[in-house]
Amino acid sequence: MIEDEADATAHRITGDLGSGDPDRVADAVRELDMRWQRLQDVAIPAPAADVLDVLDPATSEDVAVAYVSALSIHDFDPPVDPRDRLRWTVEALLRHGGSRLATEVFLKLADPESFGSGPNDALTLVQELGVHSDRARDSVSWLVSFLLGHPDTRQPTLDVIASWTDRPMLDRVVKFVLPQLDPEERAQLG
Repeated sequence: MIEDEADATAHRITGDLGSGDPDRVADAVRELDMRWQRLQDVAIPAPAADVLDVLDPATSEDVAVAYVSALSIHDFDPPVDPRDRLRWTVEALLRHGGSRLATEVFLKLADPESFGSGPNDALTLVQELGVHSDRARDSVSWLVSFLLGHPDTRQPTLDVIASWTDRPMLDRVVKFVLPQLDPEERAQLG
């Protein structure tokens, strides 16, 4: 009976995630986030970040925060490759981010256990995927600012953003964080 209930729940959540209906997707993502907190994971495949694209961009950040939280902790079946987990997290930040999501992503990056990598890989992904909107630029600016404020992530962050000059949107991120840098660090950025 319990397996049947778990299977039914997994089927319902998977259906909601794939429905394309913004309300059903949002409810399913929030449920995944709450399930791990109650130790009630269900065996479903991890949804890629594009599942969030049906949401209204003006209100999607709270669901994206729940998505990143669930993605980093929920035991999906099959297990999520850490590189996919990191890529989907960065994609969610670029598409649906704000200061709250940037904070959530920062907390995950500051803990190497979350992705099996630090900020270098995430910021390199930002560079590869590109920053194509003001919202993405602002989200990345907050993330970089938070990373620079943590002693364990400061130097790796500086190492990556040093290559961001002469790229208009990324250069604007660097300009945003310049006040946080000392003269030697500013010189490192060129």
